[in-house]
Amino acid sequence: MFFRPSWPDRFETPAGGKGLRVRIFLCVPSFFLIPLCLHALAEATPVTDAGKAAARIVVPDAATATERFAAEELRDYLKKVSGATLRIETESQASASPRLCVGRLQRARSAARDLQGEDPDAFLVRTVDADALLLGASDRGTLYAVYDLLERDLGCRWLAPGPEWEETPARATVVLPPLDRLERPAMKYRYLRMTTPGPPGSLNDLCLSWAARRRVNIGTYWPPSEPSEEIGKRGGFRAWMGPHTLYRFVEGKNVATDHPDWLPLINGKRRPPKDWKFGNLCTSPRGRRGGGRRRREVFRRLARGGVCFPWPGRRDGVLRV
Repeated sequence: MFFRPSWPDRFETPAGGKGLRVRIFLCVPSFFLIPLCLHALAEATPVTDAGKAAARIVVPDAATATERFAAEELRDYLKKVSGATLRIETESQASASPRLCVGRLQRARSAARDLQGEDPDAFLVRTVDADALLLGASDRGTLYAVYDLLERDLGCRWLAPGPEWEETPARATVVLPPLDRLERPAMKYRYLRMTTPGPPGSLNDLCLSWAARRRVNIGTYWPPSEPSEEIGKRGGFRAWMGPHTLYRFVEGKNVATDHPDWLPLINGKRRPPKDWKFGNLCTSPRGRRGGGRRRREVFRRLARGGVCFPWPGRRDGVLRV
């Protein structure tokens, strides 16, 4: 409607006159419509159709535990939403589109370049042709990409730990529109004291699952030498925070013999606490100097986590400052 052959006849005025201005005004809106038209022509990604699977979930041939867990989470929640069970296949098995590609597949090589240098928790959700790419700058980021798709594009909600606090809208047919977003964390460290593993179905297990879905990335308590399977498959943690960890600074030391000045002052006398897990260290200038080497050892152990929170004990002694 904007480009009619009659325009030149209708607006014949000298250059720079009113007619020229009108023609420019009428033509400009068409340029704003071009991106909208291109978006409308982009291919959608059918996921389910009337309660039946229309796509497959694809993981790398050598998928990590987190990539496979992310794929299973995507499959399970798509079933809750649509009633359809999508197959999980490796990239070499699944050649035909539409595909929901989870992790670092060959199909996602171009997208992976867009994540180079990004924060480990960054991720992208992008549709290419009839495929959807769910990819993070780290394995944890890939899991976040899956949860982001479920939450923003399918309407899933996790209001609190436990299935009774979940919202999964019923949609027998799921079709993803063209998507292209790269998400970066506004907060580097995100913590709730709800990240302790536990037996399946236990409160700790439900809290750990909920924390991952809410993008909590700090573990509770002291970092283990090897993370548990439940923590590992969720991408691990960026850091650890635990209460009453000051005793770790003297772990494996005979403090009473080698460093009596580190002992807490209890009723006017320096003596070791009954239980170091709940005890305190002296933090006087002399004690601080004496414990410097031990603190450096502990911080080196925690370097992989990025941050450490040394907390004092709950009882057995006072801290001299």
